[in-house]
Amino acid sequence: MEKTKNQNKITKSLIDKLELPKKGQVFVWDDKLKGFGIRLTPGNISYFIQGRVNGLSRRITIGKHGVFTPQEARNEAKEKLRDLAKGTDPVIQKKLKKAHVITLKDAAEKYKQNKRTKKGHLLKESTKNDIDKHIRTTFLKWKDLPIVSITEDMVHDLYVESCERSIAQTNQAFRIFRAIFNYTRDKSKTKENFPENPVNTLKGEWGHVPVRNGKIIAEKFGMAWNYLDHLRTWPGQTVASRTGADLVLFLLVTGARFTEAASLPWENVNIKEGFWELVDPKNRKPITFPLSSVAIEILEDRPIEGEYVFPGIGEKGYFGDLRNTMGKLSEKIGENLIPSDLRRSFLLAAGEAKVEFIRCKLLMGHTLSGDVTINNYMETSDLRWLSDDSETISQWMIRQGKLEKNKIVDINTAREA
Repeated sequence: MEKTKNQNKITKSLIDKLELPKKGQVFVWDDKLKGFGIRLTPGNISYFIQGRVNGLSRRITIGKHGVFTPQEARNEAKEKLRDLAKGTDPVIQKKLKKAHVITLKDAAEKYKQNKRTKKGHLLKESTKNDIDKHIRTTFLKWKDLPIVSITEDMVHDLYVESCERSIAQTNQAFRIFRAIFNYTRDKSKTKENFPENPVNTLKGEWGHVPVRNGKIIAEKFGMAWNYLDHLRTWPGQTVASRTGADLVLFLLVTGARFTEAASLPWENVNIKEGFWELVDPKNRKPITFPLSSVAIEILEDRPIEGEYVFPGIGEKGYFGDLRNTMGKLSEKIGENLIPSDLRRSFLLAAGEAKVEFIRCKLLMGHTLSGDVTINNYMETSDLRWLSDDSETISQWMIRQGKLEKNKIVDINTAREA
């Protein structure tokens, strides 16, 4: 129960005469300083103020009697009442202070755990991995800073510096930062007091990333095929080297995306029936892909040790770095290749093998939206009906390897003659 008493000026002698209630609370108001009072409860006496700010009523505790003397509490009350009169809301200020303490690293963690896509999905693991990567690298110096303390000048300077290493990675990093900042602001109860997103300063300055069109050209396909086969079967290689070669060859014969193939668990592979499953692809629609005889051979030769087909020693548990294998292949055929170029190489091989373009795109896991015939009459989630096409593409690759070997034999024969 709450009771109110009107008294004269609050002093120590007045407080000493007051009796604490056995239950509930009693408010005693000072008649000299409007809005200043003390609250009595069964175990405590505390000072407080009450007033209005921006049309809202606020009651703010100053502190306990004994910690504050009546005069100290009165002085503090005057300051707080003056702030209310100036329009400073202490409740809002407290929320702002709390919001301004959240670091970039903490904001990123909240974003990873709670952000939903427009369709209500949680972020994909690959997206979370990208966030972690840039917090550890691009934003290493910022990770422990309050996110609201990061200014436009800081963003501009770091962006320019990072672009010297990689424009594409820098663009990705700052798009991630922009999303984290917007999410943090939108979830804050004081978002109207948040500064503008500092990444807005980059408007019109985003670095241009040239469209990449790298691939293994038809004339060098045989050389590439034979070299990859040599890498994966050479007895003197390390476990990591063999895994890298197997993964590159698997990417080449399936047209799969790097992360989707690298993180393939054994439970999503059925060698006996000749298919593998992508449970959570880029478009979030599960797909079953056929396995060609070459892909089956690669998988049958893989040791089943742990969760993943292509295991690695990092935190993720699967093989995540193909730079060594791709570097060797690039040097061998005289082309600068990255993992995504293997998808374009698969597309080229499909064209050379006369496989219909739409069928090839389906085998690569592309979403063919906008085509009513495909969406209504063609099976796009279980692609085992494309097994013959998958085999045709793989056999074209094998044939290029044989032709390359015959070419070498013919040259040696001609020299002997």
